[in-house]
Amino acid sequence: MKRNLPVFAIYGGKNTGKTSLAVSIIDELTKRGYSIASVKHTRGEHSVDREETDTWKHQDAGAKAVAFSTPSDTAFYIKSGMDLNEILEILSLVSDPDMVIVEGMKDENLPGTDVSHAEVSEILDQLVETIELYRIEKELAGSDCGMCGYPDCNTMAREKYDGKDLHCTVESDVALDIQGKRIQLGPFPSEMLKGAITGMLGTLKGVESLENVVIRLNSEE
Repeated sequence: MKRNLPVFAIYGGKNTGKTSLAVSIIDELTKRGYSIASVKHTRGEHSVDREETDTWKHQDAGAKAVAFSTPSDTAFYIKSGMDLNEILEILSLVSDPDMVIVEGMKDENLPGTDVSHAEVSEILDQLVETIELYRIEKELAGSDCGMCGYPDCNTMAREKYDGKDLHCTVESDVALDIQGKRIQLGPFPSEMLKGAITGMLGTLKGVESLENVVIRLNSEE
């Protein structure tokens, strides 16, 4: 079962301090070692690209997607609106964040706060707990099988968050041993590793089956 990426939204009218609150939260969570992505939403027909720029000209000529690349930044301009789920999918692929902070999108009914009622310290405590639970769940099998004695992975994750020494009993179809120690892989790293290996091996001549693949990597410091 795929675990939903945590999202926290900040609502409020124009010029009410939404951006300042978002920046404060992102800054503090980043200082605490968390990987944060963000979404800035605005109403109306606006474009993030300026008219007559080179990228605008590419889009105006008919390009459906344009990438603007520099040595330090990469920006993608996609010539269509995207819903939040599509945006979150892309953010997950390019940065695998612990949480996404959304400024706006009140109509999505996301968990969040109105900027006029915001207590930063309380918000941070809430978000840290949400992120830690998400991180724990990512390392579980995600099958909600109940083999661990708990009704679902979320319940087990909360017990682990509360300090109990628990281990998922479900084996992934990808096993990773480093120096003789089995590394527990959650669904996301398991799928990424499996996809990379099978994709590479599938291009090799003489490979007819990808069942029971064993790779040994010996490295010296």
